[in-house]
Amino acid sequence: MSPLVKNIAAAVLMLCTAGGASAVTLDATDWINADDPIKENQSGTSATGDGFVNIYGNGDLAVVTNEIVSSPFDFSGTIYAPEDDDILGLVFGYENGFNNYRITWTGGEDHDWEAGRRFGGLMLVSEDEGVTDVLWRDESLLWSARVEYDFSLSVATDRISFELREAGASLTGFSVGGDFSGVAGRVGVFTRSNGASFFNLDDAPLPPLPSAAATPLAVTPLPGGLPLLLGGAGLLLWVRHRRPS
Repeated sequence: MSPLVKNIAAAVLMLCTAGGASAVTLDATDWINADDPIKENQSGTSATGDGFVNIYGNGDLAVVTNEIVSSPFDFSGTIYAPEDDDILGLVFGYENGFNNYRITWTGGEDHDWEAGRRFGGLMLVSEDEGVTDVLWRDESLLWSARVEYDFSLSVATDRISFELREAGASLTGFSVGGDFSGVAGRVGVFTRSNGASFFNLDDAPLPPLPSAAATPLAVTPLPGGLPLLLGGAGLLLWVRHRRPS
């Protein structure tokens, strides 16, 4: 094969295979059932595996790592609920139902009893010996059934950051500063009176979204299509690499 043909073939192969890397998931096979962090109940059943946790039976249940995780760390994945409108969430720094951090999200007018008044929406809560503190709240944001939401949680020693995405676009996010150097405990997911699937679980953040300023260039096909395009590329390479006469 001539060097010219090799160069063209390599360029086409790179275009065809770009972005083809496979995702790495977090194996949740040995995660354990625990009390839900709101009412300290356990009901319903769970199934775990490589990169996923399912909670069935309208459960009040947390499913958490078998080991202690200390800050800094990342946790990401996808949330999906087939029906209902109660509570879905994430837990971290989880010791038990009375000592934890959690992200609580409702699909309707439900509430995190221990965090105070009735509300709907998304919030970040810390609980220490049964005393709760709401660190961030957006009461306007509700989840919808049969929609996949991607989440990304980052816990640093001085900051907790969270992002939700839907259909590849950012839905909401927050970053709360403070001393979180002592955050240590189990990490996982939970539901309150709801079933849900949590999948694509990973111990890395979601990849950055494309910059809004990076608008893709519009490409107008050349007459004759791909053969003409490759022919032009070949001519350019020939002009650049030909030997002087």
